[in-house]
Amino acid sequence: MSRHTIIACILAVCVFAAACPSAQALSKADLAALVAKMPNDDPSHKYTGPEPAEARAVYDDVLKGGKDAVVGLVDMVLEPGKGEDYKVRYLLHGIVTYVARPGADQDRLAVCEALAQALSADRPAAVKNFVMQELQAIGGKEAVAPLSKFLNDEQLYDPAARALLAIGAPADVFRPALAPAKGRNRVAIIQALGRLRDVPSVAALKREAAAEDRDIRIAALDALANIGDIAAAETILAAAGSAQDFWEKQRATEDALTLAKRLGEAQHKPDAEQIYRTLWEKRTDRQVRIAALVGLTELRGDLADVLAAMKTGDPQIRAVAISLATATPGQAATLKCVAAMEQAAPSDRASLLEILGARADPAALPAILKMFKFPDEQVRSAAMLAAAAIGGEGAAEAIVACVCGAPGKDRDAAVIALGKMSGKEAGTAVAGALKQASDPAVKVALLTVVAARRQTDMADAAAGAVADSDPAVRAAAIRALGAIGGDKQLPALVAILKAPKDAKDQRAAEDALVAACARNLGDRCTDLLAPALADAPPATAASILRVLGAAGSRKAMEAVAAATKSASAETKDAAVRVLAGWPGKEAAPAMLAVAQNSDNPKHRVLVLRGIVRLAALKDTPAADSAKLLGEAMKSAKTPDEKREVLGGLSAVKTVEALQTAAACLDDEAIREEAAAAVVQIAEGLAKQEPAAVRDAVGKAAKATKNDQLRASAERILARVKK
Repeated sequence: MSRHTIIACILAVCVFAAACPSAQALSKADLAALVAKMPNDDPSHKYTGPEPAEARAVYDDVLKGGKDAVVGLVDMVLEPGKGEDYKVRYLLHGIVTYVARPGADQDRLAVCEALAQALSADRPAAVKNFVMQELQAIGGKEAVAPLSKFLNDEQLYDPAARALLAIGAPADVFRPALAPAKGRNRVAIIQALGRLRDVPSVAALKREAAAEDRDIRIAALDALANIGDIAAAETILAAAGSAQDFWEKQRATEDALTLAKRLGEAQHKPDAEQIYRTLWEKRTDRQVRIAALVGLTELRGDLADVLAAMKTGDPQIRAVAISLATATPGQAATLKCVAAMEQAAPSDRASLLEILGARADPAALPAILKMFKFPDEQVRSAAMLAAAAIGGEGAAEAIVACVCGAPGKDRDAAVIALGKMSGKEAGTAVAGALKQASDPAVKVALLTVVAARRQTDMADAAAGAVADSDPAVRAAAIRALGAIGGDKQLPALVAILKAPKDAKDQRAAEDALVAACARNLGDRCTDLLAPALADAPPATAASILRVLGAAGSRKAMEAVAAATKSASAETKDAAVRVLAGWPGKEAAPAMLAVAQNSDNPKHRVLVLRGIVRLAALKDTPAADSAKLLGEAMKSAKTPDEKREVLGGLSAVKTVEALQTAAACLDDEAIREEAAAAVVQIAEGLAKQEPAAVRDAVGKAAKATKNDQLRASAERILARVKK
């Protein structure tokens, strides 16, 4: 051994001694005892180890033994398949995690040096792999040299490279390893140089991009792209344009986009722009052109390329361009859109107006308002929507002026625009115009806007318009009250419903009251309408009943149920139909009463269907469903009515439902349906109620003439034998 080597060894020992001044030698037995305190390998992967305080005590005991103790633990790690070493691996990893805590730099350095020393000994590759993984977690510059020795090791280059990258080793550690590396080892070194963005490696990596090995070529192009040096542009673009392999071409294209992004980030914008333009101009595949367009827009921050892309004729590129034009921030971009809009063809002008509306920049409003008089109808409509999206007093007044003075489709477009417009300015403008309006068509349009905007402050104005002499105005006012009316306006709607000027008014009032019920005014509607039901003519009574159905309360249901006994056949029919569709279970007794007492077969079928629906509600307990359907079966008079009930029983898995269905086996008209219901119910009851299933299914098997159904019954019987 040379003099210099001896001195180096002495210095290393001194350094470690300084790091661990209280090091105490631990024997193999001592280490084995500490290892034994670790948990066994738990197949369920649950934590079964010592309490944290106990674990820390074990870690401290190992650390007191210094470097030799850590190396001694590494000596106990085995190759996979050579024995059980779970506990020692557990302990070593615990120590590594422990010394990574804040304030433990001295312990961390000591453990790292011990692990690094363990790498220099003659150990199996699998053990060294484990050691490198631990160094990856806590290593610092002290681990760089020991790990770098393995960068060209056939078995260990990958964990060595991963650890070095995690530690933050510089690129000059990897650069010398490239030349001797081969195969996957060479790929790993190339990937590391790319991740480290090592500019001095660009020339070598460009040569690697022409290698015969496909994996090496792809890795080299990826690395060049990530480094972000313009010197790689020609190499990457050439591969993106000429690679024969589809996957390699796609990867090279992604690399070109990555390189452009890196150059843009480094403020080499002209170089980045040139790459994006090359891809946009020379490639025909849509996804590449779109990616290049996005890159150009982000790089330049203006809309020149986006506006040009809108004219390509490709609908998907156009859609992306519109999206980019909408999202690009700044008034300068808005004004660019305005200038383009003012010069565009009508179809493009409409699209640009849509973009300006989405941008909602007030700077565009003057130019948009000018488009209200453009000859093309589509442009005028788009301009109104854009102005509404921007909002403000000027926009509101201009659109309202179109409602009042532009008949036909322009008025319709203005109504739609105002309906979508937010802000009090629109409401103020509409209210003022409605007070001044005399033209029925204008009144209808403005009332339609009031309803669409839910302008509750206009409820009194709408209530006043329900007395208008024009039928269309009355209908629009009634619809508006349905959308915005409150308690104060409901009597006006009820009055129209009870004494309409014509059938259209009555229907409109009914629809408005139904809408009011949906706005939590159902109880008030019931209070106003239920007392009027008894004396109402049939047509009015039918409307009242439908509104009560929308109200949906118990009080409303009771009024509907009472109407099922009306002397008027028309009123009774309307009441039964509303009752049969009642959403809540509170209507079940009334439905059963109709089924039991009505002499109208259609009414009985309607309410029986309603009962079946109620029985199937998710929140109805199975026992309640069975009981309800049992009562319905008693009320059923015809085979068709009984079939309705059997259909509901089939889904109820209770003994009571089974017995109700089995009782129907004696009725020849519905025997097959009853047998099918018994079998279906029994499928879900065989395990819980074998005796009841055995009796009912045995009877069904004998009754049915359907061979397939009988076979199903016999399979169930085989499962429930004594």
